[in-house]
Amino acid sequence: MCRICLLLSLFLPFHFATAQHSVKPRLDWPYSIQQLQNQRIESRKGNGQTLMGYRIFMGLSNNRAEALQMQQDINTALGGDFLSEIVYDEPNFKIYIGRYYSQTEVNRALYRIRPLYPASRAIRLPLPAPHSNP
Repeated sequence: MCRICLLLSLFLPFHFATAQHSVKPRLDWPYSIQQLQNQRIESRKGNGQTLMGYRIFMGLSNNRAEALQMQQDINTALGGDFLSEIVYDEPNFKIYIGRYYSQTEVNRALYRIRPLYPASRAIRLPLPAPHSNP
């Protein structure tokens, strides 16, 4: 009996001491590292800046399945040189190609697209600023 009491008296304090240290460590970053990380994230977003640019409008549909079929037809017809994108602008699904920041770029693309899709046209609208890699 004495041995059990002696063993318990030896191991119980050790058990309670380790139980207090089982709390998960908290990592505190210095403010400068957190600030640098926030700046990096913001620079990747383009800081929410927009530039006036052009997209090539290919068509629209109020039915998602039709819009997806149109997108697939456009991508197949253009042979992968230009990839189309569907943008939902309530209540329609609009199909656009590219993001061009100068009229010269969009005119070059239209020159290649119009023989297959004569109704395509350049639309001027705000586009997200391109990412700058310092």
